[in-house]
Amino acid sequence: MLKRLDTLSKEMQAGEDIAKLIAVLIIEPIPILFFGLGGALLGRHLDSIPLLLTIGLVVGTLLSAWLVYQILIKGHKEAK
Repeated sequence: MLKRLDTLSKEMQAGEDIAKLIAVLIIEPIPILFFGLGGALLGRHLDSIPLLLTIGLVVGTLLSAWLVYQILIKGHKEAK
């Protein structure tokens, strides 16, 4: 009985890890695309496409990295 519970626990942990990976793969590109597109549109409106596009991509990348940190690192620490 104890071995079965241990096996189920390992399977549940593997399922949670896969769910986190899928969440990261879905969530990661969204801020980059959103801020990059916003920077491009604002840059086109203000005639400074490269500068605002670059700022939008940098902000999107930083936000994406922070979200991945929240999902993987902080979520792992809270689970302990």
